[in-house]
Amino acid sequence: MLPKSIAVIGASEKPERASSVIIKNLLSSGFTGPILQVTANKNAVMGILTYPTIDKLPFSPDLAVICTNSDRNLTRLK
Repeated sequence: MLPKSIAVIGASEKPERASSVIIKNLLSSGFTGPILQVTANKNAVMGILTYPTIDKLPFSPDLAVICTNSDRNLTRLK
């Protein structure tokens, strides 16, 4: 099943960041569903509205891609 909505957690416009590559790929691939971006320090990234935290998303996405530094995540695999 293909996702109809995707959240990118840790959205950034910096070209070297994974989230930037993912967002560009989604936009250029013709993905037509909502892209929900989560970042605390911007109101928009690449012209797409952002949300400050996951719990502020308007609905649960079908897929979430976590693009944050592992130090910022609740648990880490060692």
